[in-house]
Amino acid sequence: MRLTWAGLCDQGQVREQQQDAIALPEPGNVIGPWLFLLADGMGGAAGGQEASRLAIAVTAGELTQAGARPNCARLIQAFTSANAAVYERGKASPELAGMGTTLLAVWLGEDGAKLAWVGDSRCYLWRDGGLHQVSRDHSWVAEQVAQGLLEPERATTHPMRHALSRALGPRDQVAVDCLNLDLEPDDLLLLCSDGLHGVVTEAEIKRHLNGDLQQTAIRLVEAANLAGGPDNISVVLVRVAEAGLQAPPPDEATRRRQIQPRTLRWRWLWLGAVVLLGLLAAGWWLGGGDPQPRQATIELPPTPAR
Repeated sequence: MRLTWAGLCDQGQVREQQQDAIALPEPGNVIGPWLFLLADGMGGAAGGQEASRLAIAVTAGELTQAGARPNCARLIQAFTSANAAVYERGKASPELAGMGTTLLAVWLGEDGAKLAWVGDSRCYLWRDGGLHQVSRDHSWVAEQVAQGLLEPERATTHPMRHALSRALGPRDQVAVDCLNLDLEPDDLLLLCSDGLHGVVTEAEIKRHLNGDLQQTAIRLVEAANLAGGPDNISVVLVRVAEAGLQAPPPDEATRRRQIQPRTLRWRWLWLGAVVLLGLLAAGWWLGGGDPQPRQATIELPPTPAR
Protein backbone atom coordinates (compact mmCIF):
# COMPACT_ATOMS: atom_id res chain seq x y z
CA MET A 1 0.00 0.00 0.00
CA ARG A 2 1.09 3.56 -0.60
CA LEU A 3 -0.34 6.64 1.10
CA THR A 4 0.00 10.38 0.58
CA TRP A 5 -0.96 12.90 3.24
CA ALA A 6 -0.91 16.52 4.34
CA GLY A 7 -1.88 18.42 7.47
CA LEU A 8 -2.35 22.01 8.53
CA CYS A 9 -3.26 23.93 11.72
CA ASP A 10 -4.36 27.55 11.69
CA GLN A 11 -5.16 29.91 14.55
CA GLY A 12 -8.22 31.35 12.82
CA GLN A 13 -9.41 34.95 12.97
CA VAL A 14 -10.61 35.21 16.59
CA ARG A 15 -8.64 32.96 18.96
CA GLU A 16 -5.51 34.38 20.58
CA GLN A 17 -3.91 30.95 21.07
CA GLN A 18 -3.58 27.78 19.04
CA GLN A 19 -5.27 25.00 21.05
CA ASP A 20 -5.50 22.48 18.19
CA ALA A 21 -2.73 19.98 17.54
CA ILE A 22 -2.04 17.33 14.90
CA ALA A 23 0.52 14.57 14.43
CA LEU A 24 1.53 12.99 11.12
CA PRO A 25 3.85 10.07 10.24
CA GLU A 26 7.46 10.74 9.35
CA PRO A 27 7.73 11.77 5.66
CA GLY A 28 10.01 8.83 4.91
CA ASN A 29 7.64 6.20 6.32
CA VAL A 30 6.78 4.05 3.29
CA ILE A 31 6.20 0.71 5.00
CA GLY A 32 3.79 1.69 7.79
CA PRO A 33 1.99 1.48 10.01
CA TRP A 34 0.83 5.07 9.69
CA LEU A 35 -0.73 7.03 12.55
CA PHE A 36 -2.64 10.31 12.12
CA LEU A 37 -3.84 12.27 15.17
CA LEU A 38 -5.90 15.43 15.63
CA ALA A 39 -6.90 17.10 18.91
CA ASP A 40 -8.93 20.21 19.74
CA GLY A 41 -8.21 21.48 23.26
CA MET A 42 -10.59 23.22 25.63
CA GLY A 43 -10.52 24.75 29.11
CA GLY A 44 -8.96 28.18 28.76
CA ALA A 45 -5.91 29.30 26.86
CA ALA A 46 -3.28 27.38 28.81
CA GLY A 47 -5.51 24.40 29.56
CA GLY A 48 -6.68 23.73 26.02
CA GLN A 49 -3.21 24.00 24.56
CA GLU A 50 -1.70 21.75 27.20
CA ALA A 51 -4.50 19.16 26.93
CA SER A 52 -4.32 18.73 23.15
CA ARG A 53 -0.54 18.44 23.03
CA LEU A 54 -0.34 16.07 25.98
CA ALA A 55 -3.06 13.80 24.57
CA ILE A 56 -1.27 13.56 21.23
CA ALA A 57 2.13 12.94 22.83
CA VAL A 58 0.87 10.11 25.05
CA THR A 59 -1.19 8.46 22.30
CA ALA A 60 1.60 8.65 19.72
CA GLY A 61 4.10 7.32 22.26
CA GLU A 62 2.05 4.20 22.86
CA LEU A 63 1.04 3.49 19.26
CA THR A 64 4.35 4.08 17.48
CA GLN A 65 6.29 1.51 19.47
CA ALA A 66 8.12 -1.13 17.44
CA GLY A 67 5.86 -3.94 16.32
CA ALA A 68 2.61 -2.12 17.03
CA ARG A 69 -0.12 -3.07 14.55
CA PRO A 70 -3.46 -1.31 14.09
CA ASN A 71 -6.20 -2.72 16.31
CA CYS A 72 -8.98 -1.22 18.39
CA ALA A 73 -7.80 -2.70 21.68
CA ARG A 74 -4.50 -0.82 21.50
CA LEU A 75 -6.18 2.36 20.32
CA ILE A 76 -8.64 2.33 23.21
CA GLN A 77 -5.81 1.64 25.67
CA ALA A 78 -3.78 4.55 24.26
CA PHE A 79 -6.78 6.87 24.55
CA THR A 80 -7.31 5.69 28.12
CA SER A 81 -3.69 6.48 28.97
CA ALA A 82 -4.00 9.90 27.34
CA ASN A 83 -7.17 10.61 29.32
CA ALA A 84 -5.42 9.69 32.58
CA ALA A 85 -2.45 11.92 31.74
CA VAL A 86 -4.64 14.95 30.95
CA TYR A 87 -6.83 14.35 34.00
CA GLU A 88 -3.85 14.09 36.38
CA ARG A 89 -2.18 17.17 34.88
CA GLY A 90 -5.38 19.16 35.39
CA LYS A 91 -5.65 18.03 39.01
CA ALA A 92 -2.02 18.93 39.74
CA SER A 93 -2.21 22.51 38.43
CA PRO A 94 -5.01 24.87 39.56
CA GLU A 95 -4.66 26.97 36.40
CA LEU A 96 -5.32 23.85 34.30
CA ALA A 97 -8.28 22.55 36.30
CA GLY A 98 -11.06 21.16 34.11
CA MET A 99 -9.02 21.16 30.93
CA GLY A 100 -9.82 18.63 28.22
CA THR A 101 -9.55 17.88 24.53
CA THR A 102 -11.11 15.99 21.68
CA LEU A 103 -8.95 13.29 20.12
CA LEU A 104 -9.26 11.64 16.71
CA ALA A 105 -6.96 8.88 15.46
CA VAL A 106 -6.65 7.02 12.17
CA TRP A 107 -4.22 4.10 12.31
CA LEU A 108 -3.45 2.28 9.06
CA GLY A 109 -1.34 -0.76 8.16
CA GLU A 110 -1.12 -3.46 5.54
CA ASP A 111 -3.53 -5.63 7.53
CA GLY A 112 -6.20 -3.07 8.33
CA ALA A 113 -7.28 0.45 9.19
CA LYS A 114 -8.88 1.70 12.39
CA LEU A 115 -10.60 4.91 13.46
CA ALA A 116 -11.00 5.96 17.10
CA TRP A 117 -12.32 9.18 18.57
CA VAL A 118 -13.64 11.10 21.55
CA GLY A 119 -15.40 14.43 21.07
CA ASP A 120 -16.63 16.24 17.97
CA SER A 121 -13.53 16.33 15.78
CA ARG A 122 -14.61 14.51 12.65
CA CYS A 123 -13.43 11.95 10.12
CA TYR A 124 -14.96 12.07 6.63
CA LEU A 125 -14.51 9.65 3.73
CA TRP A 126 -14.48 11.07 0.20
CA ARG A 127 -15.26 8.37 -2.37
CA ASP A 128 -16.58 8.62 -5.94
CA GLY A 129 -17.67 12.22 -5.45
CA GLY A 130 -19.55 11.48 -2.22
CA LEU A 131 -18.58 12.80 1.22
CA HIS A 132 -19.54 10.55 4.16
CA GLN A 133 -19.12 11.44 7.84
CA VAL A 134 -17.66 8.28 9.36
CA SER A 135 -17.27 9.41 12.99
CA ARG A 136 -20.27 10.40 15.09
CA ASP A 137 -20.04 13.60 17.17
CA HIS A 138 -19.96 13.17 20.93
CA SER A 139 -21.98 16.30 21.57
CA TRP A 140 -25.27 17.21 23.18
CA VAL A 141 -26.71 18.41 19.87
CA ALA A 142 -25.71 15.23 17.99
CA GLU A 143 -27.34 13.07 20.63
CA GLN A 144 -30.54 15.10 20.45
CA VAL A 145 -30.61 14.68 16.66
CA ALA A 146 -29.94 10.93 16.94
CA GLN A 147 -32.90 10.59 19.32
CA GLY A 148 -35.19 12.55 17.03
CA LEU A 149 -35.55 15.39 19.52
CA LEU A 150 -33.86 18.02 17.35
CA GLU A 151 -34.07 18.69 13.61
CA PRO A 152 -30.70 18.38 11.84
CA GLU A 153 -31.22 21.82 10.26
CA ARG A 154 -31.39 23.41 13.71
CA ALA A 155 -28.30 21.63 14.98
CA THR A 156 -25.89 23.79 12.98
CA THR A 157 -27.07 26.98 14.68
CA HIS A 158 -28.18 25.66 18.07
CA PRO A 159 -26.64 27.57 21.02
CA MET A 160 -25.57 24.23 22.58
CA ARG A 161 -23.84 22.94 19.45
CA HIS A 162 -20.36 23.22 21.05
CA ALA A 163 -21.29 21.37 24.24
CA LEU A 164 -19.46 18.01 24.29
CA SER A 165 -20.89 14.89 25.87
CA ARG A 166 -17.44 13.24 25.90
CA ALA A 167 -13.91 14.62 26.05
CA LEU A 168 -10.46 13.48 27.20
CA GLY A 169 -9.37 14.85 30.55
CA PRO A 170 -12.27 16.36 32.50
CA ARG A 171 -13.01 13.00 34.22
CA ASP A 172 -10.87 10.08 35.29
CA GLN A 173 -12.58 7.73 32.79
CA VAL A 174 -13.80 8.11 29.23
CA ALA A 175 -15.64 5.95 26.67
CA VAL A 176 -13.84 5.61 23.33
CA ASP A 177 -15.47 4.72 20.00
CA CYS A 178 -13.44 2.61 17.57
CA LEU A 179 -14.35 0.97 14.25
CA ASN A 180 -12.86 -0.62 11.15
CA LEU A 181 -12.33 1.46 8.02
CA ASP A 182 -13.00 -0.41 4.78
CA LEU A 183 -10.79 1.53 2.37
CA GLU A 184 -10.12 1.34 -1.38
CA PRO A 185 -7.56 2.90 -3.71
CA ASP A 186 -8.31 6.59 -4.41
CA ASP A 187 -10.24 6.99 -1.15
CA LEU A 188 -9.54 10.24 0.68
CA LEU A 189 -9.88 10.65 4.44
CA LEU A 190 -10.46 14.10 5.90
CA LEU A 191 -9.83 14.65 9.61
CA CYS A 192 -10.85 18.06 10.92
CA SER A 193 -11.73 20.05 14.02
CA ASP A 194 -14.96 21.99 14.38
CA GLY A 195 -13.07 25.08 13.29
CA LEU A 196 -13.68 23.69 9.79
CA HIS A 197 -16.86 21.60 9.90
CA GLY A 198 -18.57 24.02 12.25
CA VAL A 199 -18.46 26.93 9.80
CA VAL A 200 -17.98 25.39 6.33
CA THR A 201 -20.81 23.31 4.88
CA GLU A 202 -20.17 19.80 3.58
CA ALA A 203 -21.21 20.97 0.11
CA GLU A 204 -18.45 23.57 0.14
CA ILE A 205 -15.91 21.14 1.61
CA LYS A 206 -16.61 18.80 -1.31
CA ARG A 207 -15.77 21.52 -3.82
CA HIS A 208 -12.24 21.76 -2.45
CA LEU A 209 -11.40 18.04 -2.34
CA ASN A 210 -9.33 17.73 -5.49
CA GLY A 211 -5.76 18.10 -6.63
CA ASP A 212 -2.63 18.35 -4.49
CA LEU A 213 -3.30 17.50 -0.84
CA GLN A 214 -1.29 20.36 0.62
CA GLN A 215 -3.09 22.87 -1.59
CA THR A 216 -6.40 21.24 -0.66
CA ALA A 217 -5.62 21.71 3.04
CA ILE A 218 -4.77 25.36 2.40
CA ARG A 219 -8.03 25.92 0.51
CA LEU A 220 -10.07 24.35 3.31
CA VAL A 221 -8.41 26.54 5.94
CA GLU A 222 -8.96 29.61 3.77
CA ALA A 223 -12.65 28.70 3.42
CA ALA A 224 -13.00 28.53 7.22
CA ASN A 225 -11.25 31.87 7.64
CA LEU A 226 -13.46 33.46 5.00
CA ALA A 227 -16.45 32.22 7.01
CA GLY A 228 -15.16 34.22 9.98
CA GLY A 229 -12.55 31.83 11.39
CA PRO A 230 -14.14 31.87 14.87
CA ASP A 231 -12.05 28.93 16.12
CA ASN A 232 -8.72 27.22 15.54
CA ILE A 233 -8.75 25.19 12.31
CA SER A 234 -7.10 21.80 11.85
CA VAL A 235 -7.13 19.67 8.71
CA VAL A 236 -5.48 16.32 7.96
CA LEU A 237 -5.87 14.66 4.54
CA VAL A 238 -4.91 11.04 3.81
CA ARG A 239 -5.21 9.50 0.34
CA VAL A 240 -4.94 5.77 -0.39
CA ALA A 241 -2.80 6.11 -3.48
CA GLU A 242 -2.16 2.46 -4.29
CA ALA A 243 -3.90 -0.87 -3.85
CA GLY A 244 -2.75 -3.32 -1.23
CA LEU A 245 -4.63 -2.39 1.92
CA GLN A 246 -6.16 -5.62 3.22
CA ALA A 247 -8.78 -4.11 5.51
CA PRO A 248 -11.20 -6.38 7.38
CA PRO A 249 -14.88 -6.34 6.43
CA PRO A 250 -16.68 -3.21 7.61
CA ASP A 251 -18.32 -3.57 10.98
CA GLU A 252 -21.96 -2.71 11.63
CA ALA A 253 -21.17 0.94 12.35
CA THR A 254 -19.53 1.32 8.94
CA ARG A 255 -22.42 -0.43 7.19
CA ARG A 256 -24.90 1.93 8.81
CA ARG A 257 -23.09 4.80 7.15
CA GLN A 258 -23.65 3.13 3.77
CA ILE A 259 -20.04 3.32 2.66
CA GLN A 260 -20.09 0.74 -0.10
CA PRO A 261 -17.05 -0.29 -2.17
CA ARG A 262 -17.12 0.49 -5.88
CA THR A 263 -16.23 -3.12 -6.70
CA LEU A 264 -19.69 -4.26 -5.67
CA ARG A 265 -21.25 -2.54 -8.63
CA TRP A 266 -18.77 -4.18 -11.05
CA ARG A 267 -19.57 -7.59 -9.62
CA TRP A 268 -23.24 -7.10 -10.44
CA LEU A 269 -22.35 -6.00 -13.98
CA TRP A 270 -20.19 -9.10 -14.51
CA LEU A 271 -22.95 -11.34 -13.12
CA GLY A 272 -25.49 -9.78 -15.49
CA ALA A 273 -23.18 -10.32 -18.47
CA VAL A 274 -22.63 -14.00 -17.56
CA VAL A 275 -26.39 -14.61 -17.23
CA LEU A 276 -27.05 -12.93 -20.60
CA LEU A 277 -24.39 -15.04 -22.34
CA GLY A 278 -25.86 -18.15 -20.75
CA LEU A 279 -29.33 -17.37 -22.08
CA LEU A 280 -27.96 -16.75 -25.59
CA ALA A 281 -26.05 -20.04 -25.53
CA ALA A 282 -29.12 -21.94 -24.37
CA GLY A 283 -31.19 -20.45 -27.17
CA TRP A 284 -28.58 -21.40 -29.75
CA TRP A 285 -28.37 -25.00 -28.45
CA LEU A 286 -32.14 -25.46 -28.43
CA GLY A 287 -32.22 -24.21 -31.98
CA GLY A 288 -29.89 -27.03 -33.05
CA GLY A 289 -26.74 -25.01 -33.10
CA ASP A 290 -27.24 -24.14 -36.81
CA PRO A 291 -26.91 -20.44 -37.52
CA GLN A 292 -28.65 -20.84 -40.94
CA PRO A 293 -32.42 -20.29 -41.34
CA ARG A 294 -34.39 -23.50 -41.11
CA GLN A 295 -37.49 -24.61 -43.07
CA ALA A 296 -40.38 -26.58 -41.62
CA THR A 297 -43.04 -28.67 -43.42
CA ILE A 298 -46.52 -28.67 -41.90
CA GLU A 299 -49.01 -31.35 -43.03
CA LEU A 300 -52.55 -29.94 -43.31
CA PRO A 301 -55.69 -32.12 -43.06
CA PRO A 302 -57.46 -32.86 -46.38
CA THR A 303 -59.95 -30.27 -47.50
CA PRO A 304 -63.51 -31.66 -47.34
CA ALA A 305 -65.38 -31.97 -50.63
CA ARG A 306 -67.95 -29.29 -51.38
